[in-house]
Amino acid sequence: MSAVDDFIADLPTAERQLMEVLRSLVLDTLPEAREQLAYGVPFYYLRRRVCYLWPASVSGSGAREGVVMGFCRGHLLSNEDGLLHSGNRKEVSNVVFTTLNQINPGAIEKCLLEAAIVDAL
Repeated sequence: MSAVDDFIADLPTAERQLMEVLRSLVLDTLPEAREQLAYGVPFYYLRRRVCYLWPASVSGSGAREGVVMGFCRGHLLSNEDGLLHSGNRKEVSNVVFTTLNQINPGAIEKCLLEAAIVDAL
């Protein structure tokens, strides 16, 4: 098992389920991505940091529950589906998932593929 596997296994059940689905989406959509713990949570890298998954139970997520999926250069994404929110941040955009039903695989894959294009620039 990897460090990320161990990290996910130790999460509360609801967060663990969300993390497993979101992680699979990231790794299936970007199979060349490297997965590494940074700031205590999984980050996904191509040339640079592309995205991260931050459970609410880990300090610093900014969410009260669920899992935050953040895009490190989200300000450069088109966000055509309106999935991502920037708040007061200049670069990072994210979305918070609190239930499995909120996960729209097509919209997430679209963001991930666009993030990969931005990463290659």
